[in-house]
Amino acid sequence: QAMLFGRQTDREARLEIFEVWEDDLQAVADAVADTLGDAVEPDPKRETLEKTSAFYRMMRANWNPPRAATVEQFNALKDEYVRHVVYERWPERKLGVLDGRSPLEASADRASHPRLLGAIMVIRFLAEDTRFDLDFDPLYERLGLPKPAPIDPRENPLDEISTARLDRIDVERLSDQDLLEAFTRAFGFAARSALRKLSAAIIDRPSLADPSALQAAYAALAQTEFDLDRAVEYVEQARKISLAERKSCADWDIMELSLNYARNNIPEFLRLLEHIGNKHSNEPGVQETMVNILMSLGFLRPDGTPAFDPADRNMMDEEAAAEPAPAGLWTPEAEPAGGGGKLWMPGD
Repeated sequence: QAMLFGRQTDREARLEIFEVWEDDLQAVADAVADTLGDAVEPDPKRETLEKTSAFYRMMRANWNPPRAATVEQFNALKDEYVRHVVYERWPERKLGVLDGRSPLEASADRASHPRLLGAIMVIRFLAEDTRFDLDFDPLYERLGLPKPAPIDPRENPLDEISTARLDRIDVERLSDQDLLEAFTRAFGFAARSALRKLSAAIIDRPSLADPSALQAAYAALAQTEFDLDRAVEYVEQARKISLAERKSCADWDIMELSLNYARNNIPEFLRLLEHIGNKHSNEPGVQETMVNILMSLGFLRPDGTPAFDPADRNMMDEEAAAEPAPAGLWTPEAEPAGGGGKLWMPGD
């Protein structure tokens, strides 16, 4: 993608090109020169506007799956590709933090192990941020590094454990209060690995039977689950709690609506759309939320008029296939908007 700007009062004419990776820079420059010819100066000025991790490029597969591929097939291909990147390609890549050596080369130098372990921690966060559920044990084994050991909260006070290490806590040794506190921290920082571990611990602990705590845990699991069918099951568990408390299920219905669109279950999406309109439209905030969702999906125009008939199943199928995870609609696999990692909780 590129944008051409004419001469401005305080700036010369310029061409801004987005997502150019370092390895492709010269090829892109040659293509620009060939296309624009004399419009490009012999020695044009280059300015880097923004940088991102090369690991992101490695994680982004340079291929498109067949349109006929099922969600399960696509996810299997994606997972296989990511494992190949992390287990095979990344260990052989030269890194500045390792003085230009690859992780494999640096692993032979014990003095470099702290930096190498730090580099692995960074790519774990990046993999988590791009919604990949990956076992890093094979990487530690290939590099001959010790696997991160569990942290005993009885020997390490919770307030001294960094958020980056919350996923290593031995949850069985946390008090109820500390478990809830750790969950709150993980949620606030969108630490997904820790959040999944702590959420499961809350649900499994009989002494934590508070409905609000259980629903918060189910919501967190639903939003961090890569298997959309399982995510729907978590939402259903949270809905059962609302029903038992004789409270509205609108938040959970809306959450499941998003999940069903993401997994291309159009009949269930339409059923929930009708159910929410019939049962919850008069509840505070529901109409506004639904309008925003339908606009983000392209079903409503900005003026609120229908873009097409929602009952048109063929159109719905085309929309879902073309855009399985719109920017304005939350799904567990959605890319974080604007680089953020905020999780949504029913009632927000």
